[in-house]
Amino acid sequence: MGTLIVSGVKSYSPDRSIEVNLTKKINLIYGQNGSGKSTISGYFYDPQSEDYKKCLFSSADKYEYIVYNSQFIEDSFYNKAEQPGIFTLSQENKDVMKAIVQNEKELSQLRRELIRLDEAIEKKEKMIKKVIDSCQTAVWNKTAHIRKKDVGLGELMIGSLQKASFYQTLSQQVEMEEINTESIISEYFQLKRNKDLTYGEIDIPKEPYVSENQVNILSTPLLPAGNSFLSVLIDKVGNLDWVRNGLQYLNEQQCPFCQKNTIDIKFKEDIERVFDESYNELIISLRNFKSIYEEMMNNFIIALKFIVSSSTYIKDKNEFSHDLEQAIVVFKTNLHIIQEKIDRPSLCLELIIENPYVKNIASKIARYNGEIQVINNRVKSYDNSIREIKSNVWKSIRYICNDLIINKNIQVDELNSERSEILNNKADIKNKIDALNVSLINLKKQTSNIDETVGKINNSLLSLGIANFKIQKASSSNFFQICRENSVVSNIYKTLSEGEKTLITFLYFLEMCDGRLDIEEESGKEKLIVIDDPISSLSHEYIYEIAALIQYRIIKKLNNNKVVVLTHNLFFYQELIKVAPSKKEVFEKKYQLLRVVKNNHSDIITIGREDIKNEYQALWVVLKDVKQGRINSIVLPNIMRNILEYYFSFSCKMDRLSEELDKLVDSENDIHYKTFYRYINRGSHLDSINISNLGQIPSQKYLELFERIFKKTNDEHHYKKMIDLDND
Repeated sequence: MGTLIVSGVKSYSPDRSIEVNLTKKINLIYGQNGSGKSTISGYFYDPQSEDYKKCLFSSADKYEYIVYNSQFIEDSFYNKAEQPGIFTLSQENKDVMKAIVQNEKELSQLRRELIRLDEAIEKKEKMIKKVIDSCQTAVWNKTAHIRKKDVGLGELMIGSLQKASFYQTLSQQVEMEEINTESIISEYFQLKRNKDLTYGEIDIPKEPYVSENQVNILSTPLLPAGNSFLSVLIDKVGNLDWVRNGLQYLNEQQCPFCQKNTIDIKFKEDIERVFDESYNELIISLRNFKSIYEEMMNNFIIALKFIVSSSTYIKDKNEFSHDLEQAIVVFKTNLHIIQEKIDRPSLCLELIIENPYVKNIASKIARYNGEIQVINNRVKSYDNSIREIKSNVWKSIRYICNDLIINKNIQVDELNSERSEILNNKADIKNKIDALNVSLINLKKQTSNIDETVGKINNSLLSLGIANFKIQKASSSNFFQICRENSVVSNIYKTLSEGEKTLITFLYFLEMCDGRLDIEEESGKEKLIVIDDPISSLSHEYIYEIAALIQYRIIKKLNNNKVVVLTHNLFFYQELIKVAPSKKEVFEKKYQLLRVVKNNHSDIITIGREDIKNEYQALWVVLKDVKQGRINSIVLPNIMRNILEYYFSFSCKMDRLSEELDKLVDSENDIHYKTFYRYINRGSHLDSINISNLGQIPSQKYLELFERIFKKTNDEHHYKKMIDLDND
């Protein structure tokens, strides 16, 4: 809560967002001039500006911004003879002040409770996230076999093959069904194989057919005609088939049975009457039936074998072999039965009408045809079929992971219930805060005035040793005016020194932090106080005073507000840290230290308290930043010259430095290197050599030239120590 996003403005990259976590109460930001730190204060000064359209502060609704920067000074002082009066509390009305103090105390307690509740909410949200992440991981692991692209269904999950996206898709899946994933995989790859193919249906061969009449013939005994004296005898002895079979041996007068010449014309006539024409026709029909049945059997066998061998859909060509062999056994059994009827017409015989193996064959072919029909239909609507398979995949996965999701939902619901309870408590506290703010505004109206502010600012000026100007209330309005002791007010601000300008503008700003330009505009919001570079190079003598004012008038007195201080001045930065709590845990709870650096674009990094160097050390840090590519090498010559001036002045070796630099100039043949040495030579400042005149020297070459100076002066040990500063 409290993240500043900076992007696409001034020195910040348009393609990369810089996120600055401002959750701590006090945020101290250091950066050299031009690094991009003032862009931060500029955002808070005018967040609606078109320049900051790609920037955002996540807690904007929570805070009221009060900003001290160059734009504030220009808008409030530079072009104005009068400044809006600031209403601050008068101490005269003791009862009202007591009520205000009590209200502020209660507000402070409620805001602390609000922070505690926010932390509790954040803790619940982290627990919810942990439960969800755990479920996400469990789901991911449980479905690994399904997601494989080569043997699984990964191809159907494009866009959902990362752990988070996979879980998100599954979380949105409501329907579930117990579907074997292997069958889905098989169906999917079959559909892919047949994407541009369709199959013709398999014809079922015609089974050998037996008519009802043929069944009746077989089941009915064929008897002799009844008008022959022999028929009575044949019927009596029951030897019709024996007699019939013996007729083929009948020759002239010799009896085929007794082998005597007992056959006469009358006997022949009686025999023929027994086996009349209709009887013989039935026998002929039986022979024809057998022949036709055998032909149908052979046709069935040939047709089935051809269908199986020629089918592109049937993969296992031996699948029908067993059933066909057994079906042939049944067919041949029927042929034997028919032949037996032919041989013994008087028998009552039954064929095997229902061939179970033919039924098996027909069932398999029907199953294949069903599959072919499904495939053909799917191929015709390929995209819809793929969507249906995708749907089934997610239904199946949802079923597989249902136990994990149910367990997650139970835990999340419980945590959300606890979180809702905290949110309700938070809402109650916010209502109390709003009510106290209204009461506080009304109380402040009773005791606020600008006279108190005038006195505070003038007393502060005197305490800082400033007696040659002060502020006064304008005679005709609630405005302030800067005036001399003789009350002359015309253009006084422009006649002040830079240090005096810094003091008066900053004292005015401090009263704004503590008071209000218009008492009617009290919002009740917490204040976010942003202070950008209150110390310029011309107001250096007030470093300690400004640092002390920030510490005691803002950080300590306005404890409930958030503070952001930005500066290019390392001494000032260090001074702010010196007055901070010394205990590490206390410091880290309230303070955050940041640094703005710039190479091609600005960046903001977090630093530790132990990383803060003195100004001389900081120059070496900048040198190393250039070496590591974090800062543009354009600053190198100036940084190097400053380092040399610091070090050799302190060691009283400036003459030696100048002497060696002159020698280096004389010894160099390259005009760019000569120019570099002359530039960093303190004695050549009057030459008006500009950095742009130094040519395009690589940063590594700068460092080599710089190191050579320390070698020439026998200070190489110091160079090596400082260049490895962070490793000491």
